[in-house]
Amino acid sequence: MKDNQNKMPDLLKRVIFGALFVAITCFFVLFLEGAFCTFYMFLCCIIMLGEFMKMFKMPTLDRILVTIIGAYSICAVELYHHDFNWAFIPLLVLILTYFLVHLFINKTKQEDNLGKSFLALIYIALPFCIATYLSHIDYQMIMAIFLLIWMSDSMAYLVGCKFGKHKIFERISPKKSWEGAIGGFVFTVASAAALGGILFPKMGFDVWQRSIVGAIVGVVGILGDFIESMFKRSAGVKDAGKIIPGHGGLLDRLDSFIFTIPWVAIAVWLIRTYWW
Repeated sequence: MKDNQNKMPDLLKRVIFGALFVAITCFFVLFLEGAFCTFYMFLCCIIMLGEFMKMFKMPTLDRILVTIIGAYSICAVELYHHDFNWAFIPLLVLILTYFLVHLFINKTKQEDNLGKSFLALIYIALPFCIATYLSHIDYQMIMAIFLLIWMSDSMAYLVGCKFGKHKIFERISPKKSWEGAIGGFVFTVASAAALGGILFPKMGFDVWQRSIVGAIVGVVGILGDFIESMFKRSAGVKDAGKIIPGHGGLLDRLDSFIFTIPWVAIAVWLIRTYWW
């Protein structure tokens, strides 16, 4: 009885703050759009880089320098999305400066912190750069990816709780089942196909093209969740942060998004180039 009483407030907290996070995301990405959408992704990128580096107990100097490189990358995409030539020179200077800083730090195994730093940039900052670029093509598509991922997660959770028996990757994430994953996948593809006119109004996708995007989200989204779980197990932590009560860190909420967005970008490019 006591366990049930403890679970209910936790579930209520998770629902309330999850809904609040969705509302804030919709407000910045969908309703304010433009530079505000970029600002939202900039803010998420900075917070998630901090969570990732704190999770692995990286030195303060590394956190500062990686945050600067990540922040500049987002700003460069926003300012130079028509022509990236001028953006590469300052980025190269920042990266080379980071190497020089480590040259003069009197520590051994510098490759460990450097490796984790560039992993953070590739894993977090690069997907947000791609998302920022895509927002200039169709900012509503960014919101659509958020919504499809949340639909997939919610349906996978509900189906998994009801029918889940066969675990996918128990070593990494013991609660996720094949039944839940299949339920989330089917619902996500069906939602993308049926609601594509609302989710992707500017893209002009046909039903089968929207279904491809939904299938990518349904498959890659859960893989992104596994990848973040792998990092957390490696770091020996339960959550990446505590910014969202009941959910953990921002990285815990957007792990599927940052892993999905590059694959969606590739799919959109292929569809618009070869199957238009």
